[in-house]
Amino acid sequence: MPYIKPTSDIFIKYLLGTEEHKDLLLSFINAVMTDSGFPLVKSVESSILIIY
Repeated sequence: MPYIKPTSDIFIKYLLGTEEHKDLLLSFINAVMTDSGFPLVKSVESSILIIY
């Protein structure tokens, strides 16, 4: 398996852009929202097909 840098665009798209990682995306968004003083997001839905 080739090494992929954790800061690369394709890694971020894979990590946060797939249906199976929806809970991780929601946790990330809510962490940012909490730090910024905004209300939490209750759910996310993917409407963009990410091809990599």
